[in-house]
Amino acid sequence: MKKILKIWLKKSQLTKATNDYSAQIFDKGSMDVENIIDELLNEGLEVNRELALDLIERFNRKSADLVLSGFSVNNGIVNMRPTIKGSLYGGKWNTYINAVSVSVTEGYSLRKAIAETRVEIVGENGDPMKMENLTDQITQHKDTLYTNDRNSDLRGSYMNVTAENSACGTAFRTWLFKA
Repeated sequence: MKKILKIWLKKSQLTKATNDYSAQIFDKGSMDVENIIDELLNEGLEVNRELALDLIERFNRKSADLVLSGFSVNNGIVNMRPTIKGSLYGGKWNTYINAVSVSVTEGYSLRKAIAETRVEIVGENGDPMKMENLTDQITQHKDTLYTNDRNSDLRGSYMNVTAENSACGTAFRTWLFKA
């Protein structure tokens, strides 16, 4: 499979230079394990779908178990190692400050694939705004009806709320819960 990464040019907002751009990747969507198995089957994988899914799920579960038991795990595409975030004040674990995490870096296969990837510029993208969905939290309707003065869930990126009337707009509230 040829690896071609399509990108849009996005004018830089950090400089006044008219020829300064950053790259915005042309998003083709997302793929999960089942989609990847379908791709492998289309390429001629000679095991059935259920066996392939079972093997991959077992491999992923064992990789997670090993890395979270203290091993560095190299599965060919990525290298994983466990890390701890936050300072342990007084030598004690604090669930509000400390967390278990996994550091992931590129493995040999991924580095090799990156070196073989071509970048293709699609053109200039003027507005990268994307609204994925708006859900009324009372009725759970998506992108249709909304309950006045009640919570809604808005998901997207690079959104800008503007209105001619300064009384219109969106209020963002953050709630802090203490245990």
